[in-house]
Amino acid sequence: EHSAEAPFAAEGRETQIMHMLILARTVADICLGQSEQQQSLMQQSLRMAASLGCARETFVADCNEIGRQWGEWGKLLQLGELVQIPSFEQLAVGKSGELLLPVQMEEGVHKSEVMQLSSAGSGLRAMLIESDIGERVRLIRMLHDIGIKVFEHADFNGVMENVLDIQPQILIINGSIEPKNATALIRALRASRIGRVIYILASLSADDETLLTVFEAGADDYYVKPVSSRMLVARLGAARRIVQLQRDLTHEHDELRHYAAELAISNRRLQEVALTDALTGLPNRRYALERIQQEWQAASRNARPLACMVVDLDDFKQINDSNGHDVGDMALRQASEALRAALRGQDVICRIGGDEFLVVCPETMLSDPLACGERLCGAIHQLEVTNDGEPLRLTISVGIAVKDEHMGDASMLIKKADRAVMVAKQRGRNQVVAA
Repeated sequence: EHSAEAPFAAEGRETQIMHMLILARTVADICLGQSEQQQSLMQQSLRMAASLGCARETFVADCNEIGRQWGEWGKLLQLGELVQIPSFEQLAVGKSGELLLPVQMEEGVHKSEVMQLSSAGSGLRAMLIESDIGERVRLIRMLHDIGIKVFEHADFNGVMENVLDIQPQILIINGSIEPKNATALIRALRASRIGRVIYILASLSADDETLLTVFEAGADDYYVKPVSSRMLVARLGAARRIVQLQRDLTHEHDELRHYAAELAISNRRLQEVALTDALTGLPNRRYALERIQQEWQAASRNARPLACMVVDLDDFKQINDSNGHDVGDMALRQASEALRAALRGQDVICRIGGDEFLVVCPETMLSDPLACGERLCGAIHQLEVTNDGEPLRLTISVGIAVKDEHMGDASMLIKKADRAVMVAKQRGRNQVVAA
């Protein structure tokens, strides 16, 4: 009865908790009260639930669930015969069979219009700036009844900060009070990211000049005082449709961004698959040719050295023929891991053929790949590959080439390294040859 005298902020957490407790007490009174009081108490509880931003259907369903659980707990705790809890769905329907409205609307407003807007307006937030306390109370009650949560202001003090904090979807502003402040607020909102999407409804006097000024500032709609409840409900319906369209557009935009992100991830994965050798996990021939071309261009542009190595497993066909392709695949995987581990950090190794690898060595003179080639030979020689307990000894031949002024492109560098591999094999394999 004295909740208005409570020393709490109008929209503070304490006030919300107090209203919830009052609503809970009203629901208890419905459960325990006389049948002739239950209908009017239900009307009060609907109004309070709407003021707390709770949709009508959700509130009625929650009350029915409370009644069901009360019966179950009463039996569990052996409380004896319990009071019969009424059906809140039946209480929410008037004697004529129509849905019970939270408050009596003004004459001329159809219940179907209000209930339609109420079901669609659930979850919407509105900020009301109105200096006339009587008009403010009337608008707050009407907005609550159609499921819109209201944040009120008597003047323009602190409005901008609260708008940025609360982010209402609808702003109802009395443009007749302090017209300059009203237009300044609207312009400031339209200049902000959050304020661009707020639906602004201005109440004005019958003054064309003020009307034009408010619309030029960025208002979406207006109404002239005094306005009938039916007309205001209709204008709020238009506001709700615009807000819903903005919600739908935002949802679609978020979905598009989500799909675009998924598509980008899928494309990266496909690109990785397209550039990766499935057996060894090393970059494949396509990647090798693209990478060495990039390094060639960088070396030519910056006058820096570039070298490459072609590595070939010796007598690999014999391993396949004697032991089977599964053993050959195992040997290839282990050899590729050993080669990758023996290389320097800046070197890039790729599998370019069945038993052939290409190593790209950026900013490298001849002495470094010679030492690296010897290290690769040693790593493969020490590799222990077994087939049913029988050891398989692997060796490699390495050909090295370094970029010089006589080469026209990267393919000539690879060809020179490939010829060096052939020379290494002719000399008995298991060695490094520089072109």
